[in-house]
Amino acid sequence: MFKPFHRICLVALSLSLSGALFAAGATPANTEQRAARGVNTAVVAHGQLLEVEGQFVFGSRQTIDAALDQLNAATTFTALLAPGGVTLNCPESGTLNARISNLWLRTLKLEWSHCVSVEFSSRNDIDGPAEVTLAENSLAPGMVLSIRLGDLSRDHVLDSRPETPGPWFGG
Repeated sequence: MFKPFHRICLVALSLSLSGALFAAGATPANTEQRAARGVNTAVVAHGQLLEVEGQFVFGSRQTIDAALDQLNAATTFTALLAPGGVTLNCPESGTLNARISNLWLRTLKLEWSHCVSVEFSSRNDIDGPAEVTLAENSLAPGMVLSIRLGDLSRDHVLDSRPETPGPWFGG
């Protein structure tokens, strides 16, 4: 969806991190040990950046993709233009309300109300608002222009718990 932009951000972040690391102790890699330490530092920093991308980028994309799939299967873009939008029941319990708040910008407002689903043996409860700017008048766009989870007054909350509690989680 945003691959080129995210790669640019990751490169900029890694360059700023590596610049800070090397500015703190700028010594030439004139020994094999120092060169190995530099390579190790770069690998660790790269791994940490991928973890950040996974937490903050993949999760929000997955949530919005699932919502768009659910909406596309149940309704049309035109139906979302109604003042109250469309309210769908979630797979287990709760609801998802969707409406187009600005047709010119194609702003899709989503509101989950304890929307519960089970995926990958986890029980997910989503609650709160989100806003998506669509690239086209479709619920199956090739890409979206922006995703905003939460708003000024409320957070977007995803509570994920294992379906069957294990010894590592007391339920």
